[in-house]
Amino acid sequence: MQSIKIVITELIWDDWNIVHIARHDVVPDEVELSLTDEYAVFLKAKENRVMVLGRAGDRLISTVMNEQATKGQFYVITARDMSKKERAFYRARKGKHDE
Repeated sequence: MQSIKIVITELIWDDWNIVHIARHDVVPDEVELSLTDEYAVFLKAKENRVMVLGRAGDRLISTVMNEQATKGQFYVITARDMSKKERAFYRARKGKHDE
């Protein structure tokens, strides 16, 4: 996946996505915090989706968002703990910033 730069002006939350991420034991505040991580990695995913790998406190969160018609608005599709492969990718990218 290709790393990209985006500007997020608003995350769109509704009952569906809040309940959905809760099934992964994630709350909206953790998603929002992970997006402000100085080492967050923004990746272009399929269609008009963006995957974000970021830290929220002690957790490493993987978030998938769908870009909306209004620039800067994103609808959170899902969020969960990073997979082993995602953690390795995030830590490798973070390490490059620490050098």
